[in-house]
Amino acid sequence: MNARTRHLLEELLVLPAEDRALIAAELEASLEEEPASAEELERAWAVEIEKRSRDVEEGRATPIAAEDVHRELRAGLRTPR
Repeated sequence: MNARTRHLLEELLVLPAEDRALIAAELEASLEEEPASAEELERAWAVEIEKRSRDVEEGRATPIAAEDVHRELRAGLRTPR
């Protein structure tokens, strides 16, 4: 394992178990020859939606109105880098 991969792994290991499980599932799916089924995708999205809802309810995340996100993205696209 190279240094970059080890560093990434160390960062991932401090995430909450649920996040690590989602990442592990995505990585595992990326190794499979067949793409995930619609049912698997539906299940993964259901888990993610539940997690995000819980994060908002427990104050770990603050929802942002879509209009605000779009405005910020448009402004960022106009800003020279």
